[in-house]
Amino acid sequence: NQYLRFNGGQAHRDLNDNEQLKAKVVIVQFMREKGPIDAEKHLLYTTTGSGKAIVFQDGEAIQATWAKSDRQDRTLFKDANGKEIKFNQGTIWLEIVPAGKEVSY
Repeated sequence: NQYLRFNGGQAHRDLNDNEQLKAKVVIVQFMREKGPIDAEKHLLYTTTGSGKAIVFQDGEAIQATWAKSDRQDRTLFKDANGKEIKFNQGTIWLEIVPAGKEVSY
């Protein structure tokens, strides 16, 4: 009941204890992207508003939406029926992907 992280096809390990990184929940949050905004090619993502998401939990991929009214508000994730998603206790990874991109799984 957890998701293991890989990097470059290899187990992504914690440098302190050599354990593979893992999480109970992985959220892919699609956000509007702006940039690059400077010479270092930094990008900005719009973290308020709303958009699509995919929540991976308990071996399922839940098609979801996210909404956040103000910078200091909590982001709410809801399922296709509009019900707020309750997350498993433990580590949650939040992966930001530009809106309109595809995610395969």
